[in-house]
Amino acid sequence: MDIDGAGAVGHCGDEFQPGPQSARTRECNSVAAEIERLLHVAGEQDRHITAASSREMVRSLQNCESHCYPNTAHLLPWEIPDQILADIDQWLTNHPEAVQDLT
Repeated sequence: MDIDGAGAVGHCGDEFQPGPQSARTRECNSVAAEIERLLHVAGEQDRHITAASSREMVRSLQNCESHCYPNTAHLLPWEIPDQILADIDQWLTNHPEAVQDLT
């Protein structure tokens, strides 16, 4: 799977609502089933993708590690770049299989 697959799942977080599944929700569930490992990062004060929405999405995924950073919003890499980079580096060290097919 290409690296954009993780972005597709992140966007699917907005699809969690009661009622019959839409075609988009079924598509998101299919993408989620293909992902073997995922690192999810969120800002506690994000107004675009709320922390609650992120938590709901993460609960639906297997093998998903999630970090919700306090006092941050939607632009995490600009708000706390050193922390984000350190957490991504640590996750990749712990899960080298996540990038083995990208080369």
